[in-house]
Amino acid sequence: MLNTIMNVSEKFCRFLSDTTNISLDNIQLILICSALLVIIFYFIYKVKLLLIKVRREFQTEVHVVELKNKLLRIEEELKSKTAIFNYTNHEIRTIIHGISGLSQFISENWGLLDDAELRKHINSISENSIRLKNFMDELLDLLKFNIDKNRANFVEINLVNSVNQVIEQCKKLFLFNKDVKIIFNHGEIRKAIIYGNTIMIDQLLFNLFTNAIKYTNQGFINVNLSFVNDDILGWKVSISDEGIGIEDDELKSIFELFVRGSRTSHGSIGTGLGLNLCNEIVLNHKGTIWAENNNGKKGATFNFIITIFQDSSV
Repeated sequence: MLNTIMNVSEKFCRFLSDTTNISLDNIQLILICSALLVIIFYFIYKVKLLLIKVRREFQTEVHVVELKNKLLRIEEELKSKTAIFNYTNHEIRTIIHGISGLSQFISENWGLLDDAELRKHINSISENSIRLKNFMDELLDLLKFNIDKNRANFVEINLVNSVNQVIEQCKKLFLFNKDVKIIFNHGEIRKAIIYGNTIMIDQLLFNLFTNAIKYTNQGFINVNLSFVNDDILGWKVSISDEGIGIEDDELKSIFELFVRGSRTSHGSIGTGLGLNLCNEIVLNHKGTIWAENNNGKKGATFNFIITIFQDSSV
């Protein structure tokens, strides 16, 4: 086959040489160069096809990886929502069963119970009713926050005014029958301007104040406002109570969803929602929040820092 091709090529070259003024050697050189160009163009074409195939396979692999990651995120969200549903269902059922059981017991034994026993059981029903109300309120606040956080309207907020307003609100609602005083220390600061959502900031302060009031039966709640210029340039609010404090190894976890400190887990006042909402609000404002136990005395202090508004002044 090769010999046949060579013979045909030689005859073709002689034919061109006889019919033109070009020498036989030059014709052979032209044919060789032409053949090489054809081979090169063919090689380029095949490489291009291979690159297209590789690019398509790579894009397919990337798409598959993206789909896998999306599925993993959906699975994690589904697990999280399932856990929230299960916890909420368990918490509500537990409280309702407690109220229902006590109510039925009182109804069936009304004539057999003395005033002290009746008062004790009715107080338990009242406490569980308050617990259920608090749980539902904080759950709805958390759900509302998750719906509204991406479309929140941010404006200039003076933290001095916000803290004073929430303190007055808490005094009227929770301190009318408690020997607890709230002291707001802000020195000569009259303006502490941040850029945030008014409803969220009020909710943050309200949750932290009510949390401090819950665990302080008597004494003082000290609120301090200061300007910080460390890792974050902003305003720091610290709320110190004289309550039961927090275990040192739980100072971070108490901000997680449905986590309650071990000192309160067996009580009826904690829901595991309020501090998680505080954490979400602060993160949504590009800030930071943390808790610490008071050195040398009982109680704990909750701190948060939100970045300062660029035009604010002390």
